[in-house]
Amino acid sequence: MALGMRFHSEDGWGGQVADETWQQEFRQLDDWLANHPGTTVVAYPSREVRRVETPHGVIYLKYIRALTDAGLAGRDWFSWLKWVCRPSRALATWRISQRLLAAGFACPVPVLAVRRRQHGYPNDIFVAQEVPRPNLWDEPGDVTELIRILAEETARFHDAGFAHGDFILRNLCLNPATRHLVFLDNDRTWRPLPPIRRHYQRRNLAQMAYSLLRRFETIEVPRAFLREYRDLVPTLSEQAAAKLLQTAQERFAKRKKP
Repeated sequence: MALGMRFHSEDGWGGQVADETWQQEFRQLDDWLANHPGTTVVAYPSREVRRVETPHGVIYLKYIRALTDAGLAGRDWFSWLKWVCRPSRALATWRISQRLLAAGFACPVPVLAVRRRQHGYPNDIFVAQEVPRPNLWDEPGDVTELIRILAEETARFHDAGFAHGDFILRNLCLNPATRHLVFLDNDRTWRPLPPIRRHYQRRNLAQMAYSLLRRFETIEVPRAFLREYRDLVPTLSEQAAAKLLQTAQERFAKRKKP
């Protein structure tokens, strides 16, 4: 697994790049962005995501201008201050992606992670190779098989010490050759310290229970997922699993209200 190399563009961006080929591709990054609009996937004032076809393959580019829209607009000074003072989210995503790959978990292979400050204010860009597979929300496949794979892969992911930032069906793909999951959108994935690890891993279970309830609109699917996870990870008690289900149901009921 290539760990990349240091990157400095001619227009002030600095960080990491996959190899010399991409180094040359992005050497004038501002011009490259202007000439490669691609297809917009997400567009908010604080961040945007583009799908771009290049001679070196299809990439997804995430341009992060602020932690939140409110912080960018000046309505939330605490969010603005956190964004200005915190280390680069793009570089953090690069590092956790490398750690996932080294630990045997599939994720989008990082291509570029850079930050540039102008008058002290940072912008970040993270670029990764496309995963050419549908996510599990769009194509969940056989439900029984989905539940089994989700439980096994989530238990394996947690056993390695990781916690995902937004553990939902849209942020997962299935590699049909290996039957392993591909973990997407890892800019908030991390390895929490042991004293707080269980909290964030239980949060993953809550996120997935709610995502499954939204997708299938029956409590039986998230219940089966948590039951299979409990068989693999006995530290999740029956009472804790029941509480996670109740939280998912309450959140779902609020969403369904007119």
